[in-house]
Amino acid sequence: MKTNTSKPTIWNYFRATIRFWAARAARHYGLISRSRRKFEDAVDAYGQAIRLNPAMARAYLERGILRWRELGQPEQALSDLDATLQLRPDWPETLFWRAMAHHAHGDYPAAIADLSAYLASGDLTWKDEAAKQLNLMQAMTPDRDAPRSALMAG
Repeated sequence: MKTNTSKPTIWNYFRATIRFWAARAARHYGLISRSRRKFEDAVDAYGQAIRLNPAMARAYLERGILRWRELGQPEQALSDLDATLQLRPDWPETLFWRAMAHHAHGDYPAAIADLSAYLASGDLTWKDEAAKQLNLMQAMTPDRDAPRSALMAG
């Protein structure tokens, strides 16, 4: 999938930003009320923001997280997280979230690879959780020869 990186007009940039914040609000209310409908509203609003500003990596990231964590849609989440990495390949936090979506999808080797890459990046945002998840996934996979060098960053 090739992500559209064209620059939006100033008006579409503004409208995309409003839709992005509407998505965040809907997600927030979904978390408070435990309402699947609010989560779906957030997905729709993120989609509108992306249509208006295809280069809005943060919208892809947040929609991807929402899809795997709140809606249980890891395949759709992976698509969004892949798009995020196409737009911002230097954003290591995305690797952590994509690893979690791979895990939810049952693809432990891909999750282990993303967690290892995340830990190797030096980003500290999710370092402890990533190391913990990597240990758990490596223990659950039959391939015990998976790289453990990322844990040395500890």
